[in-house]
Amino acid sequence: MADAILLRDQTLSEAAHLRIPWKQLVKAFEILEQMSFAGYDLWLDDWLYYGQKVIPQDFHALRGRIRPCSEQVESAHKAGFRKISVVYEQHVNTGLTENLVRALRTANNLKLKTAVEIRNASALSLPELLDLFASLAAFEVQSFIYCDADGNLDPFITSAVFEKLLQSVDWPLEFHAHNQYGLATANCLAAIQAGVKIVNASVAGIGIGGHAAHEEIVMATRRAVPSSFARMPKLAEPCHAILDCIGIKTPLTKAIIGVDIFAHESGIHTAGVLKRPELYEAFSPEEVGLSRRLVIGKHSGKTSLEEKLKQENMVLDAIQSERLLAKVRQVAVEQKSPLTDGQLKKLYQDCVMKQAEGF
Repeated sequence: MADAILLRDQTLSEAAHLRIPWKQLVKAFEILEQMSFAGYDLWLDDWLYYGQKVIPQDFHALRGRIRPCSEQVESAHKAGFRKISVVYEQHVNTGLTENLVRALRTANNLKLKTAVEIRNASALSLPELLDLFASLAAFEVQSFIYCDADGNLDPFITSAVFEKLLQSVDWPLEFHAHNQYGLATANCLAAIQAGVKIVNASVAGIGIGGHAAHEEIVMATRRAVPSSFARMPKLAEPCHAILDCIGIKTPLTKAIIGVDIFAHESGIHTAGVLKRPELYEAFSPEEVGLSRRLVIGKHSGKTSLEEKLKQENMVLDAIQSERLLAKVRQVAVEQKSPLTDGQLKKLYQDCVMKQAEGF
C-alpha cells in the first residue's frame, strides 16, 4: 500500500451545492483546512452562485469542476481558478467530442492545470480506457480521474482494474468512488492497495450518490500504513463541526465519529469491555476524540451499573446495588429504552433515601 496517500475533498462541493450561507461555507472550509485534504473540488456554477468575482487567496487549493465546454473554461479562468477538472462521459466506439476538444485547447491556451474526470470510466473496458487516455494526452492533461458514478465496482474488481491500469499508464490517476451500494470506502481502500495515490472523499461520505467517507479512509489506512495521516487531529470534533455548518446532524451510530459507537449496555459485554477493550473496540475512543459511555438499561448487569455509579461519584453497598439494578431494569422495560443519566441519578437518590429511612 502506498505511503503517500492524498485525499481530495468533495465536502465543500456538496455544501456549495446545497447553497448554504457564504459565511458557513467559509467556516466549513477553514475546518477542512485543519484536516488531511490535499485539495478541494467545487463546481464552477456553484461557486458563481455566491457572486465571488475571484478566488480568495485562502482558496488556492480549489479545483473548479466544469462541463466540457470552452465557455466554462473561460469562466473558470476569469473567476480565478488555475486548476480545473473537466467532467466528461465517453461514449463507446466514438472519439472525443468536439466540445471536449475545444475545451481542452482553451485550457491549454490559458495555461490552466487540467484534469479530466471520466465519469463513466467503470463502464469502459481497459482497451477503451487506454485509447481514451492516449487521445487526451495530446492536450497536456495533467491527471485522469477514474470515476465510478454508477456504482459498477466492488473491491475485487477495483483492485484488479487499477493493477492493470497502473501497469499500463504513466499518467497520474485519481479514483472517485460513489456510494450507491455502500462500497465507496471499500473500493477506495482497494484502489489504494493497488497503488492509487489520490482518492476523492467527503466527510461522513455526504453527497448526492454518496462518496467514500474521509474518516473511514483515514482510520483504515492509519492502521495499514502507520505513517499515513499521522498528524491528523482527532476526527470526531472537526467532522461534527463541518456537518453542523452544512446543516446535517451526525447520526449517533455513524462509523468512526458517531457518539454512540462506544456506548455499551449488555452486562457481560460491558464487563468484557472494561477488562479488555481492545477485544471489543477496533480503536480507542480517545484516538478520535470520543469517550466510552456505559448505557444503563434492561440488559445491564451489576458490573456495568457499579462502574457507571463510580464514574458519576455515586457509592452504594452490595444490597443497595442489587435493589437499584432491579429498579433500573423495571424502568427500562416499562419505557422501552435505556435510562438517561438524570433518571439514574434520581433512582440512586431514592435508593439512598430509603436506606436512610430504614427500608
